[in-house]
Amino acid sequence: MQTPSLIQVSAPPSVNGASPPSSAEPAVPNGESLPATQNPAAVRPEGLPEQFWDEKAGFKQKEFIEDYNNLAKFKTDQDKVLGEIPKEPAGYVLGDNLVPEELAKELPAGAEVTLDENSPLLLGARDILHKHQASPALFQELGKLVIGEQLKAHIASEKAHADFVSAEDAKLGGNAVARKAAVSGFLKGHLGEEIAKAFSFDGPSRNATSAQIEALEKLAQKFSTQGNVVPLQQKREDTPPPPAPKPLAERKMAEHG
Repeated sequence: MQTPSLIQVSAPPSVNGASPPSSAEPAVPNGESLPATQNPAAVRPEGLPEQFWDEKAGFKQKEFIEDYNNLAKFKTDQDKVLGEIPKEPAGYVLGDNLVPEELAKELPAGAEVTLDENSPLLLGARDILHKHQASPALFQELGKLVIGEQLKAHIASEKAHADFVSAEDAKLGGNAVARKAAVSGFLKGHLGEEIAKAFSFDGPSRNATSAQIEALEKLAQKFSTQGNVVPLQQKREDTPPPPAPKPLAERKMAEHG
């Protein structure tokens, strides 16, 4: 005896006698493959970045290989840089040829440029670049840039000073060098060589104006006309000191003598 059923399930009618499609094999017209959006197997693998996946085409192999090669090259280059970083900040060195070629020709013949190893700027730059694991090549580029700028300022200052000296010498006439030498000798004789250096009539720190030279020439001429031509230092050594004053009692006796 069968249990009565409230429903009945029957197969759909066939079309032109064809069998209905099986539930295990989805119906696809003309044997075409399912698009990726309908294909249960076309799912982005876990962990694969989204930029390497296309919902229709699937895995973007070409883009993945290109990105991988770029990443591998970056890591190789970075490993090389890390291998060159010194263990201590003092390991950063600027090397030779501190003076840029375009500035070397503007320096005076025989001038030497040396590095101050105790410069706060140099020590600070070493500490900062080492802290950030910068390459020695970057340190050299930045160091030579700073040196170049400082040299430019030095050259400009020297040129301005040379122009000043030339202009003041022109005011003194063709015998400017001899006039300054005479004034310098006068000051050295009366004040001593160390004090006379403060006037800087010669040497790299020359800064006397033509007006100062002329004023000192008049002073030297006045000393000469008064017969006071003995150098002051010599006078101090050769002239005996004045006699000491006599005691008061002796002076009183002399007055009533």
